[in-house]
Amino acid sequence: MKKIIALGVLFVCAMALTINAEAAPMVGFDGFTDFHHTAFQADVYWQVFAPGDAPASIGSNPYYTYTYQVYNIDGDPTDNPLTQFGVLNPTGASIIGGGITNAYTIAPVPFPPVVAPDMSHYGTFSNSAYWTFDPTYIQKHKTSYILWFKSPTKPGMVNGSINAGGSSDNAFVPGPARTPEPASMLLMGMGLVGFASNMIRRKFMA
Repeated sequence: MKKIIALGVLFVCAMALTINAEAAPMVGFDGFTDFHHTAFQADVYWQVFAPGDAPASIGSNPYYTYTYQVYNIDGDPTDNPLTQFGVLNPTGASIIGGGITNAYTIAPVPFPPVVAPDMSHYGTFSNSAYWTFDPTYIQKHKTSYILWFKSPTKPGMVNGSINAGGSSDNAFVPGPARTPEPASMLLMGMGLVGFASNMIRRKFMA
């Protein structure tokens, strides 16, 4: 009986480790970005998951999953409520589906409640993703729910934007980063090889 119980405990522990491993964000893509404007101050917490590793509430998929949570931090008394957040992806980076979820949080802030999920409107425009917070917006000491989208494009740091009270601020956040086409990479590699051989030839001729 003790052996059965021990095996059961080991099985549960193994399952827990597996679940945590599957939900672990990619190395280097688990952090936050400061948006400090004269009209508002905000932090955007972000995590990027490799294909197949997305949190269960978003659903596993064969694409990279980009997640964000916007927090209106305490700042100057003139700070405005946050009205919109966007991820401005470069041309050539594609987005496949997106939305919001209230199943978990990544912002380590103890100021409930968060913005209700039906107050965040998700959309895409010209290779970019954006979420509009209305009608109440994100007041001070409040956060959005998790904002997310999927993309087949690998992550890099791209331009993010926050709007508040007619003012806006830009800073780098993770997003699909345009990668060179294979033909371009081949030409670049050939050019580097030619450059290196030319430098070696000059060195021996000198």
